[in-house]
Amino acid sequence: LLLGALVPAGAFAALQMNLRIFLGALVVTGAHALFLGVPATLLYRRQGWDRPLAAVAGGFVIGMLPIGSILGLVGDRPSSLRWLLHNFEILGACGGLGALGAAVCWVTLKIGGALR
Repeated sequence: LLLGALVPAGAFAALQMNLRIFLGALVVTGAHALFLGVPATLLYRRQGWDRPLAAVAGGFVIGMLPIGSILGLVGDRPSSLRWLLHNFEILGACGGLGALGAAVCWVTLKIGGALR
């Protein structure tokens, strides 16, 4: 859980070239990992979905879901193509960070023996 939050937070701070952003990013990625990632991991484990691609896809959705929801609530018609193109970069970046965190969690669980 900790690595799944630390790595995307570090990646975000590195991409922004600003180390001061790291703590704020760690709070956000930690909340994602704890409140969305842990339940998703438990669901995946119960369903037997132990493939890395499933983890990365789920992480992408988890990464973009909160910001996508907020953008949908405050933006103009979220179903429009214009809205999607306007927010594609934000949603893709957040989803990518979520996918990175999920991949790190998957590798950690695999190495630790929690995944067979």
